[in-house]
Amino acid sequence: MTILRADIFEPLEEVETSTGHFDFKAATGNELAAQRILRGYFTVPGTLHHRPGWGGGLQRYQGEPATVANRQQIVNRAQRFLGSLPFVEEASVSVSAGPMGEFQLFTRVRINGAELVLPEVTIA
Repeated sequence: MTILRADIFEPLEEVETSTGHFDFKAATGNELAAQRILRGYFTVPGTLHHRPGWGGGLQRYQGEPATVANRQQIVNRAQRFLGSLPFVEEASVSVSAGPMGEFQLFTRVRINGAELVLPEVTIA
């Protein structure tokens, strides 16, 4: 099974540097925070040797039935992961079952006093 919404990895914008060469524009601010959260959701804890506890491990729910218990486990894992991020001041996570039995994850976070709504993530 695959993640249905693969657009969490935004295409990089190419910009000209001061030396006349071209490079990719780096994500900053809320865009960078959203990328870290969305990538972290699917990082398996223990795969990064320098941060062994980092990651949400949500990929384990691919192919699982969208039961109430599984949806609650996803919410718990996502909130635990968001609570481990020092830049997240407050977080709200909800999961619903989609029309094809997939999980739909909705996330709102507060970063530097501003609310950020992340793109919907579908796990199938």
